[in-house]
Order: sequence, then structure tokens, then C-alpha cells
Amino acid sequence: MAIPTGTPDAIARFELILDEYGGWLRRTLSRLCPVDLGIQVDDLEQEVAVRLWRALERETEIDHLASFLYRIAANATLDAMRRARARRTKEQDALEADDGETSAPAPQLVDSRPSPEHTAERRQLLAAAGEVVRGLPPDRRRAVSLYLRGFNAGEIAELTGWTEPRARNLLYRGLATLREELREAGYDYREP
Repeated sequence: MAIPTGTPDAIARFELILDEYGGWLRRTLSRLCPVDLGIQVDDLEQEVAVRLWRALERETEIDHLASFLYRIAANATLDAMRRARARRTKEQDALEADDGETSAPAPQLVDSRPSPEHTAERRQLLAAAGEVVRGLPPDRRRAVSLYLRGFNAGEIAELTGWTEPRARNLLYRGLATLREELREAGYDYREP
């Protein structure tokens, strides 16, 4: 990726952030990016880098870098989804306006949005998971919350000042409790 021109400090900070958070950012974008809209993670990664650069160029105050990057990633993904849906609508309108002179049948557009039932089930699951996480002991809650935001055990250790074995232990015990309590509440969790 070409680095925009700017002050040496801004360039160094930009490179440092991308070096430090690049893997996490890519994993986060991979989770956020819907596969059915034709959006490429590489394109989103580039968009996030541009938005980060602009923020650094404006000398935006960034208190919590991981949260800031997540917000940029989520917004870039939402913007890309809106563009993709608008493009689909435009293509569909063009197909409907076609005068029928082409011999190829019009492709069937499938609504990729989840059903209302699926959305309601997902909301219930997220609410139940949130309740369980809030009930965890403080260190386990912190480890699980960071994991659910896309951090791995090594990154959690670095962010919290814990050793990696401690972070991993807290994370695994917290996730085990989360799975167990969700199962008891009627949510069937299966390992992928």
C-alpha cells in the first residue's frame, strides 16, 4: 500500500498502527464483511487505512485505538454494504426497464437479508450472551469481552498487562462458562 505524504511523525504512527493492528483488523473485517454482497476484505482494509490516515492527518484525538479502529472498520463495512445494495437495486431497475429484446432470462435476485425470525433469534442469543458475560468475574469478563471484539489471547495479554498464559486461562474459562450457561438456557452451541 502506498503511504500518503505527510509529516514523518504521522507516517511513522500510521505504519506503527497498521503493523501492530493489521492482523486484528483483517480478522475483524473478515467477520464484519458479508460474503453475499461481493464486497472484498482487501477493499475494506484499504478504506480503513485511508480513513485512519485522514484521522491522523487531522490530528484527531484517539483515546482507545482498538475501539477507534473497530468503529472505522464497522463504518467502512456499512458504507460498502450500502453501496453494494444500491448497485443491486440499480441493476434490478435496469433489468426491469429492459424492453425484452435480449434472449437471456433475467437473473433472479435473492434477498440476502436474514429473515425476521432469524434476526429475533440472534437478538435473543446476543442478549442472553451479554447477560452471561456481565455475570462473569471481572477479569474473565474483561478477557471474554475483548475476545468478542476480535482480540486473541496474546493481544488480550498485551492490552491488559497480563501474561499470555493468564489471559488464555481467563479467556478459556470465561468462554466455557458462557457456552455452558447458554446451553442451560436452551441455546445449542456447536463447535464449528
